[in-house]
Amino acid sequence: MFNNCVPGFIKLFLLLVILYLASFPGKDATAGNEAIEAEADAIEKRAYEALTSSYPGATYEAFIVYETPETGFKTEIEYSAYFDHKRLRLKKRFRHATSEKDSISTSDFSDDKGWTKPDYVIIKDDVIIIRNSEYEQGTYKDKQSMEGDFYANKQAFWPQFIGTALAPVWRMPQLSPRGFLNREDHTATKITEEDYNQLKTIRVDYTVQGKGNFSIWYCPAQNGLMVKIEGRTKTNTRLLETHVEIINKQWAPSIWFPKQIKYSWGSKGHEIEKETTEIQSFEVVEPNDEEFGYKGVELPIGAPIQDLTVASSEQLQIWTKDGARLMTKEEEAVGFPVAKESLPKKLENVKDKSGSRFTALIVLNLVVIAIVAVLFLFLRKRT
Repeated sequence: MFNNCVPGFIKLFLLLVILYLASFPGKDATAGNEAIEAEADAIEKRAYEALTSSYPGATYEAFIVYETPETGFKTEIEYSAYFDHKRLRLKKRFRHATSEKDSISTSDFSDDKGWTKPDYVIIKDDVIIIRNSEYEQGTYKDKQSMEGDFYANKQAFWPQFIGTALAPVWRMPQLSPRGFLNREDHTATKITEEDYNQLKTIRVDYTVQGKGNFSIWYCPAQNGLMVKIEGRTKTNTRLLETHVEIINKQWAPSIWFPKQIKYSWGSKGHEIEKETTEIQSFEVVEPNDEEFGYKGVELPIGAPIQDLTVASSEQLQIWTKDGARLMTKEEEAVGFPVAKESLPKKLENVKDKSGSRFTALIVLNLVVIAIVAVLFLFLRKRT
């Protein structure tokens, strides 16, 4: 009867309305999503606390090999990190090589094995101390814009968050140091228990609006740390996949931290970039305040220090065996930054040049006096 009395287009309209209403989650579905989100938050919080609250501070050495297989480009990086949960000191050096020929690139700023001189970054409170040894820029101190515990100018990353991002470790300064932990831009959609590499893990699947999907495997037996991360992003032509595999190690009683991190990114059968990070040593320490000052960047005697936290150029300092002090006018004449010569040698050159200029000036004055005297006698004789 209904089929005979109701026109076809009205039936189609009613069907669409029913399907539209059915697309809204009911109370039970909403409650289920909230439960998943709450459980995922608890899992993330446990991992975050394991990385930030289980020890007062630490130091570790890391060796990184980053490659782009298509080009044969390879970079090796040595990291040394010393940190608590409010301050950090990072020391790094690197060298480039060609994977195919295994040839090392050298330059004026590297040794015979291709290693650059180390760079240093210290972050404490809202002040950063940088020593860029490659370009002989000396050291400077500057106030920076901070966003929570994220260093906005991207000079360094907080080293306890290594292995928590879908990115190579060397690129972590460009990211929030928390990686995927405690972020607000993703939604947990599913939580399951899975075995991975003979470990009991909890897998959490997430969606990120406009960025694709990713999954994280957490290991409760390792203080809830991540052991695997996968990301999937679709483009117009292909599916890009990112894989991060983390091997954690118990470095001290109840202290777990990554031992190895392997990263790769590309499409099926086509690897665009990859990286392997080895943590060669890790030690829990009580932080020493001196390590987060000028002493921590291993300044040579005579190195200049430019304090950008004050406007006056009179605040140029120099590093001595007794610490930092203001430069004298003579030392400022050398200029900043110091080039490859040592400061004492340059100061000696300044003195030598000053003496030479003084001697030349005396000679010039005597010559002028002599010329004037000759002219005076010549004019007097004519008159």
